[in-house]
Amino acid sequence: MSNHLEGSTTRVDLELDSLPPEEKIFLKACLFGDGWLGLQRRRYVHLRIGHSKKQYNWLKYKADCINKILGKDRQILGPYYQSDGKTKEKKHVSYLFCVDDHHLFKPWFDRWYEVPVEGDVIKHVTPDFLSGMGLKELAILWCDDGSVTSSDRVKKHITKSGILREYPYVETQGQLALCSFTDEEQILIQQWLYSVTGLKWNIVKRRKDKRTTLVIGKEKLRIFLPMITPYVPEYMFYKVDLSHCRK
Repeated sequence: MSNHLEGSTTRVDLELDSLPPEEKIFLKACLFGDGWLGLQRRRYVHLRIGHSKKQYNWLKYKADCINKILGKDRQILGPYYQSDGKTKEKKHVSYLFCVDDHHLFKPWFDRWYEVPVEGDVIKHVTPDFLSGMGLKELAILWCDDGSVTSSDRVKKHITKSGILREYPYVETQGQLALCSFTDEEQILIQQWLYSVTGLKWNIVKRRKDKRTTLVIGKEKLRIFLPMITPYVPEYMFYKVDLSHCRK
């Protein structure tokens, strides 16, 4: 993946909307998936990006880019150990990158975030947020929230003689797990995906938890993944690999 930051220098009194378009769009892409703007003490805006141990290099890439864009020198925090819900064993390792700068991030927070009376801050997607985003930014989103999955399915057919036939098969899909957005925002993202890839993505609510994902089938995956692969770093190639899926 090419570095977004060639020529960037330390900046004083920076405003995000005054950044060069490529840098501004990169920052928005980082906030689309696993990044977010939060509040300290429900007052001070800060940027947070968290990833698992497996994606440490991906987090470091983002951290290096953001530090250079903003003229910062923030370090990655961690490791943090999370306990398994059933066994209480500490086996989930994660890392966090943080930038505390209320003045810098507040205009974007006011534009795309909502503060409920209770609970966590809510992130929103608007046409303004998606403006300018293309395949590079979709590659960032896919590395954050995209996955290739395979699951066993059974196709049932009743013959003319009334006999039920069952045909097992493996279903392979690409999924973008953007569950936190509203139904209207999911439709907006679906339209954006079509405009960028030329492929129709289906909005699917999972039966087990009613959470929403955007899905494309195996044949469309074979078209889509090569589109974003040039923008995916080698250590994230497992996100664009179809070979591990069952045929």
